[in-house]
Amino acid sequence: MEGAGKGNRSHVRAELDAVSLPVVAEGTARGGGRMLVWLLRAVVAFVILAYLFRVVPAGRVLSELTRALVPWIVAGLALSLSVQWVVSVRLKRLAGAQGLGLSVTDALHLNLATRFYGLFVPGGTVTATAIRVYRLGQVRRQYAAAAAAVALDRVLATMTLCAVGIVFWLLDWPPHSHGWLLLMVGALAAISAPVALFFVLRPTPARDGSPRRLSGLAARFDSLRNAASQVRRMPARDLAVALALSVASHLLGIAAYAAVVAALDLHVEISAIGWIRTALLLATLIPVSFAGLGLREAAALLVLPAYGIDAHSSMAFSLLIFAATALGVGLVGGLFEGWRWLGGSADRNERRVS
Repeated sequence: MEGAGKGNRSHVRAELDAVSLPVVAEGTARGGGRMLVWLLRAVVAFVILAYLFRVVPAGRVLSELTRALVPWIVAGLALSLSVQWVVSVRLKRLAGAQGLGLSVTDALHLNLATRFYGLFVPGGTVTATAIRVYRLGQVRRQYAAAAAAVALDRVLATMTLCAVGIVFWLLDWPPHSHGWLLLMVGALAAISAPVALFFVLRPTPARDGSPRRLSGLAARFDSLRNAASQVRRMPARDLAVALALSVASHLLGIAAYAAVVAALDLHVEISAIGWIRTALLLATLIPVSFAGLGLREAAALLVLPAYGIDAHSSMAFSLLIFAATALGVGLVGGLFEGWRWLGGSADRNERRVS
C-alpha cells in the first residue's frame, strides 16, 4: 500500500509538471487582449504611484526603507511562506473531496507557482487562477472538479479574510474608520449570500425523481454541475476543517504584517494590524492595477495616519508588505518552477539518450 501511495504521488507530480513554463508562455503569447489589459494595469499602477510620490517625497520613503531591520523582513517572508503551506493543506483537502489526489507538497508547489505567474502574466490574478485550475485539472483530467475545488478555496479564503478583519476591527474599535467596517461587512455579505444559496438550494429533480436533464448548451456543463454537487455533499466536518485552516492562514498573515511593522519600528497594536491587513488586501482585489501596486499604498495612506503613522512611513510599510508577502513569495515560486522545469528537462534528455 505504501508503494502504491508513493507511485500515485509520483504520478500526480508528473501531471502537475506537464504544464511547464513554455506552455504558459505560449498561452500568454496568444493573448493580445490580455497583454493590453496588463499594460493598462501597469500604467494605472505607475500613475497612482507617481501621484503618491508627488504627495509623499520619495526621498523620505527611501530613507524609511533603508533603516528597516532586515531580520524582521525575513521573518515576514518566512511567515508568508508558512501561510502558503497552510493554504496548501486546505487545497489538498478540497481537491481530495473532488477525487483529485494531491499531496501537500504538490499543492504548495502549485500555489507558489500561481503566485509567481500572478506577478507578471497578462490578466494578473485571473490568468494565474486559470493556470492553477488547468494544472490541478491535469491530475486526473478533471477540469470541472479542479475549477470547483479552486473556486471553493478562493471563496473560503475571502470570506474568512473579511470575517477576521471584522473581528479585529471590533477588538480595536478605531475612531473615524467605520467606512472600512462597512466595506468588510459588505464584502462578506456579498460573498456569503450566494454561497449560502448554493448550499441550501438543490437542483430541481424531474417528476420521476431523477435529476432533471438539460439539453443544448446546458448539457455541456454536466461535469461542472457534478463537481458542484460534489461540493454540496462535502461533510460538514471537512468544511469546518477548511474554514479553520483559512482562519489559521490569516492569523499567520497578520503575524507577517506585524513583522513588517516591527521592521520599521512602528507602534501599531496587533488588533489594528488584523483589520488593516484585511483593508489593504481588499483594496488590491480591485482589478485595475498591476499586482495591487498603488492601491495598497493608497489604502495604507488612508488607514495608518489614524494611528499616528506619518505618510512616508505608511508608504514604506505598504512597499515592504508588497516585497515580503507578494514579491518575495512569488520569486520563491519562480525558483521552484525553474527547478521543476530544469529537472523535467534533464529527465526527458536522459530518456532520449537511453
